[in-house]
Amino acid sequence: MERVVFNPAQREILDVMSCMQTDEDLQALKAVLVQFLNDRLQRELDRLWENGTIDEKKMDEFDFSGNLDICEFIKIAGEEGLLAIVRPGPYICAEWEFGGLPWWLQTLEDMEIRCQNKTYMERFEKYLSALFEQIRPYLVTNGGNIIMLQCENEYGYYGDDKEYLKKLYEIYRSYGIDVPLFTSDGTGEEDLRDGTIEGCLPTLNFGSRVEENFRAHDKLFPNSPKMCMEMWNG
Repeated sequence: MERVVFNPAQREILDVMSCMQTDEDLQALKAVLVQFLNDRLQRELDRLWENGTIDEKKMDEFDFSGNLDICEFIKIAGEEGLLAIVRPGPYICAEWEFGGLPWWLQTLEDMEIRCQNKTYMERFEKYLSALFEQIRPYLVTNGGNIIMLQCENEYGYYGDDKEYLKKLYEIYRSYGIDVPLFTSDGTGEEDLRDGTIEGCLPTLNFGSRVEENFRAHDKLFPNSPKMCMEMWNG
């Protein structure tokens, strides 16, 4: 029989598991497991943030190499037994300059972002087309580990253009994205009315008071599964 060789992290996990007796032991195991996953994934997270600002620094020049290799990150997550939820932006709110949108969009004539503006939608679709070409093989429907994709990010705080949201949904589906789609929004009733669209699971972003924050959701979507997409801390 071939001898199994464990690396130091795996041996540490086995050592903790071998003497588990109390709740404290369980917490210790959780800490080791988290560290084991973090060591590998953090190396990827340190060099990856998916948005149009860095993937399309120049118009029509897409770069998914090196630090921008989203497929490598998704692949490693899969190797670690993790499923992936992809939120491709390109608008990701305050976490990035101009919300993650390429700066040069502001130089285009008659540009208006995050609505049914012809120029914006053309640029958005080109970005999504390039990105989907990269990640489509990793969809769970193709044997990969991507189980969901986000269509828009906290749009209810920004606008209420339902035709825009509907078009995004149609674009995703037209490029072979056949896993569940979702939107993520604030917890207010107006935010959810404006930011959600039929066909996309409505999810929430908040940091505490779970029952309270799901009240508007439960009123508007009583038969929809509950999901917090961003559980804030700090």
